[in-house]
Amino acid sequence: KEKMEEFMFLGLRMTDGTDAGEFERRFGRSLESVYGDVIRRHIRQGVAERTQKGIRLTARGIDVSNYVLADYLL
Repeated sequence: KEKMEEFMFLGLRMTDGTDAGEFERRFGRSLESVYGDVIRRHIRQGVAERTQKGIRLTARGIDVSNYVLADYLL
């Protein structure tokens, strides 16, 4: 649980965002199965976007990243 949270916190702070394939390799679960509801809500709110590999914060998401990242606590 804590390792998943750490993975998301570190990944979302990077320009490229998180890598869904790497998440699944590390934790044996898909990013979508763990964080799908949060990801979909953040995309609707315009604070995150899908990439070829996973998700990343938008410029707006970066501005409010402390609030966004708190949603990834399990």
